[in-house]
This record gives sequence, structure tokens and C-alpha cells, in this order.
Amino acid sequence: MTHLINIVDERQSRKPSFWKHVFVAFAMAVALFGPGLLVKSAAMQWAGFVLFLVFMFAALRRATGKTMTIEETEMELRRIAASSPKGEVHWD
Repeated sequence: MTHLINIVDERQSRKPSFWKHVFVAFAMAVALFGPGLLVKSAAMQWAGFVLFLVFMFAALRRATGKTMTIEETEMELRRIAASSPKGEVHWD
């Protein structure tokens, strides 16, 4: 079983600004709702709304992933190393 762990140091990450997030959400909403509004189709507007919600929930789920302290991360890595066959752990 392969364990993939993504470690991000929040102090060093370059997150986009709040306003960039707002602009991207607005642009996506316009792209999804726009065609339905242009042709005055309620069905296309609803489809755009559903897709917008799916994308927003997916982004939220990804953004609020599991976070750990440094100590918790070290314990988790030790647990994974101990449970791997023959102690085969590859550090990249």
C-alpha cells in the first residue's frame, strides 16, 4: 500500500490573495450561468448552478484537508514506516 503525504509549510507557501479567489469564483459563476442567461434558458441556468456548487464544494474540501502539527506528522510518518513491509520507506 502506497501512502502519499503532502507536507506544506504554511509560513513559506505563496497563497493567492483573497481577492484573486473572489475573482476566480465570480468568473466561474459567469462562465457557468452566462450561457443560460444569454439564451434565457432556466434549465441551463440550473445546470450552471449545480456545476458551480459541485466545483465550490470540491474546492472547499481540498482546501480544508487534514492538517497536523509537526509532532503529529512525525508520529504519523513513524507509524507508516513501522507498518510498511521490511521497513521499506522511500523519502524523496
